[in-house]
Amino acid sequence: MNLQKMIYIYGSMALGVAVLFCLLYATIIWYRDYYSKSKTIYILLSLPQPRFNIYISKLIMVLVMIYGVIACQFLFWYIDLNIIKAIAGIGSPNFVNVYTNMMQSINQINVVSPYLLDFLMIDLFGIIIAVVVIFTGVLIERSFKKVGVLLGVGYILITIIGYVFIIGLDTDVLGNLLLNHIIYYILLFVVSILISYRLINKRVCV
Repeated sequence: MNLQKMIYIYGSMALGVAVLFCLLYATIIWYRDYYSKSKTIYILLSLPQPRFNIYISKLIMVLVMIYGVIACQFLFWYIDLNIIKAIAGIGSPNFVNVYTNMMQSINQINVVSPYLLDFLMIDLFGIIIAVVVIFTGVLIERSFKKVGVLLGVGYILITIIGYVFIIGLDTDVLGNLLLNHIIYYILLFVVSILISYRLINKRVCV
């Protein structure tokens, strides 16, 4: 069982690093596309289509990439455990049960939660919110040349501080904590989308 925990803990840490690199990659490609010398964004913005379609397509691409990384990690866990089970001659069928590994390591590092509600709020909707906020921060930076960096970084930091603040509220009451998270997610998503929509249509020029 210790071997199971070790595989899951290190695998979970690797998954966390991979997701962070995906978010960094999303920041880089979105910033690169809006770099003043980029021909890609010039061509895209010149096409006879709504500019916000560019935002949506990039968002979908990054989300598919991140969810693909998570899915591949689960597959690799299963393959690794089967290889170890075959080599070591382990007869227990639960040895290759990824969910069992997650439950046994519940007090350790868990990037992917075994609980459905936590999984939805963090690994599904949380990732969507994170990517949307990053995209909005980059658009803010690109739209305001002199103070764009401060405004873009400031916007991202404010959203992080707001999330930490929400976590500290009503920690003893699950219902209130969940409601606070849902309201914050919806508010942050709507505000970020509206800001991005206006900036990409009004401020970003070719």
